[in-house]
Amino acid sequence: MATAFSGLTAFLIWFVAGNPDTAAAFVGPEAARQLVDSGFAGYYTEFAAPTFAFHLWTHNAWLAAQCLAAGVLVGAGALAAVAERAQHRRGRRSDDLLRPGGRLSSA
Repeated sequence: MATAFSGLTAFLIWFVAGNPDTAAAFVGPEAARQLVDSGFAGYYTEFAAPTFAFHLWTHNAWLAAQCLAAGVLVGAGALAAVAERAQHRRGRRSDDLLRPGGRLSSA
């Protein structure tokens, strides 16, 4: 799935880069001019350097904490499902009695 989305993204980047009319449909000429003239530079000069660095560091730390928490929660959910399945399998004695061929064991 990731490969398909990466391929789609690469195609869209290639297509938009080769067709200026398509790129203009996303952002009009006036909005692009404003972004280049003031928006981009204003983002970096709105705050003093230490304040900007603190905001950037805090944002990145918060994002990393969210990613870590999501990974732990997804991992915990997967482990809980495996544990529940293992507990369920122990309760089913008939599975333990079956041989690989599907016949009951004589032992």
